[in-house]
Amino acid sequence: MKSQDVSHEGYFLLGRVTKPQGVQGELRALFAVDSLEPYAGLKALWVQEAGEVLTRYRIKALRPVQKTEVILKLEGISDRNRAELLRNATLWLPDHQLPSLKEGQFYYHEIIGLPLWDERLGEVGTIARVLEMPAQDVLEVACPGGLVLVPLVDAFILGLDRTAPCLRMRLPEGLLDVYLHPGEDADEL
Repeated sequence: MKSQDVSHEGYFLLGRVTKPQGVQGELRALFAVDSLEPYAGLKALWVQEAGEVLTRYRIKALRPVQKTEVILKLEGISDRNRAELLRNATLWLPDHQLPSLKEGQFYYHEIIGLPLWDERLGEVGTIARVLEMPAQDVLEVACPGGLVLVPLVDAFILGLDRTAPCLRMRLPEGLLDVYLHPGEDADEL
């Protein structure tokens, strides 16, 4: 176990501890991933217990329970009382441990803070966050006229430009007007 006051730059959010499991210091955790497979051989992770400090813990055991849920045994956490202190703690890994993506794919944390460009309108605003919704994920975009929610669907995405960092999209006609000019007839704009 090694504490280090580090910023979260260079790290990605892997998941969070949901609760202790049993009396031997095990933890139940949810990983914010599509598949646990790339993380099966994980040797260590960083835990944010309080404040901004990340603490590195060696993993003694990691057992999948459900699609994205695991039971973790971390070095130095040997009883339920110590495990209870990690309830709701967030789990982090260095960016270099991200699994490789296929061409055209990106991780959500890569687009936060980037400009969103529409092929017709140019720069629309800045991506504030990604909302993971049951039907589809949605971008929350801070625009000069207010917040706009943009469906994050393949049909609208043209690609992530990593050289001139921005997310390029083909937004549906009138989407911005619904948010930025509510109640106005599209012909009046």
